[in-house]
Amino acid sequence: MRNLAPEGQKQLTRDFWDSNPCGLSATWEQSRYVRYHYTDTYLLEYLAEDIFSGKQVLEVGCGQGIDASEILKYCASYVGVDLSGRSLEIAWSELRKLEPAGPPSLLSGQDAERLAFKDNAFDVVFSIGVLHHTANFEDALGQIHRVLRKEGILILMLYRSYTPLWLAIRLVRGIFRLPLLGPKVREMFLDSLRGNITAETSALSGTALLELIGCPIINTYSVRDLGRYFSDRFFILDTQSFRTGFDQLVRFLPEKLRKHWPQRIIGEVEEKTRGWLGFYLVVVAEKQ
Repeated sequence: MRNLAPEGQKQLTRDFWDSNPCGLSATWEQSRYVRYHYTDTYLLEYLAEDIFSGKQVLEVGCGQGIDASEILKYCASYVGVDLSGRSLEIAWSELRKLEPAGPPSLLSGQDAERLAFKDNAFDVVFSIGVLHHTANFEDALGQIHRVLRKEGILILMLYRSYTPLWLAIRLVRGIFRLPLLGPKVREMFLDSLRGNITAETSALSGTALLELIGCPIINTYSVRDLGRYFSDRFFILDTQSFRTGFDQLVRFLPEKLRKHWPQRIIGEVEEKTRGWLGFYLVVVAEKQ
């Protein structure tokens, strides 16, 4: 990526997510179905009633509001912030349909590194797949710590270093940065992915590949990194890793070959290896 000042990086990031709302499929309902049945099934463990019941909740990076639709089933109040205005438009359109049956919600265009809330305002902060796209992760984590009440809970998913998907992303993004042909091939590939998302009824990949290849900022973190960032702010209650990528390879096969893919066996391999090969690192922490 070009060597830009932080504000320039943020503008590129905002532009990217405005053009590619996270998890985009043919419809919002399809996006929701894909998230909880294919790409992010692990999330249901972290969207349980006992986590959010009666709580004041902030979601940092709410995207289209898909996870908010689950949180709103249980929480006392919900606030979602996102850098992308387009994502917030979609979220507001969908979530307001739920308001008569649920608690009040508020959506706001905000930068995770400059949250406009009072200290100690929330019981739970939920942020999935967001802070690895920030230029200053430590600043964003500091803001979350500030707005959480003492003993408040943070549920955070970051991309994990030193995994097969980490290696693949570094390789592909490196190729697309090569002089002359690299940027042109990158744009052709991204255009092809965008066409598939709007044309395919299943759209199983959503914006995952678009994000991994096209998003201006992608950082990764190891478990050791978490110890360094969290040590004087949070008690880490639990860490788990998910998504080695093996179980999703079927998405790249021609439809005629998918029925021959040993998905059950691959799923078992995924479950047994995710602890040391999983790209999604989920942290549950308590504010000190």
